[in-house]
Amino acid sequence: MITAPQTENLTAKGQQEFAAWLATGQDKLFTYPDTVGCSCDIIMRVAKNEAFDYLYTQRDYRGQSIRRGEKLEYAGIYYKTDGLVYDARYSLLNYVGQREARNLVNLKYALETEVRKAVENTIANDRGNLSVQELSEQEAEQLKYFKESCAAGEARRAYLKGEDGSFPFRCRYNPSEWTEDALISYIHAPAAYVQSEAEAYIAKYQGAMLLFFLEDDAIREAYRAIIENPQHQAHYVKRIIEATTGTEAKTFRVTIRKDDKEFSFKTEADELRCDSKDYSTYNIAASDRREFERLFGRWADYSPEEIVRIEYGRAVLYDVDRAEH
Repeated sequence: MITAPQTENLTAKGQQEFAAWLATGQDKLFTYPDTVGCSCDIIMRVAKNEAFDYLYTQRDYRGQSIRRGEKLEYAGIYYKTDGLVYDARYSLLNYVGQREARNLVNLKYALETEVRKAVENTIANDRGNLSVQELSEQEAEQLKYFKESCAAGEARRAYLKGEDGSFPFRCRYNPSEWTEDALISYIHAPAAYVQSEAEAYIAKYQGAMLLFFLEDDAIREAYRAIIENPQHQAHYVKRIIEATTGTEAKTFRVTIRKDDKEFSFKTEADELRCDSKDYSTYNIAASDRREFERLFGRWADYSPEEIVRIEYGRAVLYDVDRAEH
């Protein structure tokens, strides 16, 4: 029986032999038997161009050579310049170390991050660096909708996250799905590819970037309205979230003051740990919920402003009356 250390050694040996085979650039086939010798992986390399080879695999369960008529599956891209394999598929995972950083998802994320950074550095948070200073009719309608329907919500979310309210320009570049040529180009010269994408984005999206600036203005104004109004609901929500996230409690005892009545009940903790304009009675303990409905109506709920106290065991986590005095 093969022990774990032996398996690890065989895997390491396979990785070393595979890397050596890639580096030689000579033999077209690489064969490596599994740990019990019943089958083997056969890896074929096919030249894409001077810098890249495509890798294909075949699993042979009966011998140690490639078999006529058996399917070859695409397995990855070998870049001769750095000696690394990109887009490694399952059949190569035992042979390729540090593979996660070079899969398609992470390559796309790296591209997105670098292009956004390049665009933001060029624009430098200054709309004066844009060649367009007026919105199109369609963009103006988008801005109107954003101000009416989105700005307040964005400001509220930012306030609850503890953001500072500056809202600098942020590029919203999203890369397209990889084409074969784009992927090869990016792997071969990432800096040049990023620069090309950044320049293309800036040239194409002048109006959109001006719209982003104006949307940020609208969020900033809504954020200021929250800060300047001590009775804004977001302040209550933030204090409730801060009070309830400092404990691992699964339920809290909540006291509300509603319709000139005060009522206490038990509810699930998660109900109070997220933003809500009105809390649902769904998570209130059944017996308490029936009493809640008798007092306030079957379809009634309760708001953050109506909560006057939150308790966990003997500890008072939130007390409006105490805070006001």
